[in-house]
Amino acid sequence: MGMFNQVMVPEPIHCPRCRKDRRGWFVQIYYGDLILCDYQVGQDLVWENRWEWTGNPGIPGVWAQGVLTGCPVCGFRFRDPHEEFYIVEIRRNRIVGVIKDDSGYRWWAQDWVAIPDR
Repeated sequence: MGMFNQVMVPEPIHCPRCRKDRRGWFVQIYYGDLILCDYQVGQDLVWENRWEWTGNPGIPGVWAQGVLTGCPVCGFRFRDPHEEFYIVEIRRNRIVGVIKDDSGYRWWAQDWVAIPDR
């Protein structure tokens, strides 16, 4: 995947190893200025280094598929596609949500897709 950004999941996720609901999990995405930014829902994407980004800052809506990082306490990583894949919704370059990718398809053909404006 190379360089990426990551977005914090706003809700706690249950860690099977710690056996506790933990906050601080991130989803790694390949969209925007790929400079290892840590984002939260509500933040705008950075588009400064034009030679190191993927996507298009002019697209009104995007879903970026990503992979859940390890537990912030113990490092446990999910390997089940129903648990490890997430979708980050971006509207007008602002991160508006993070949801679990329940499709079960594993990796998409592309790392992101344009979605209709609402």
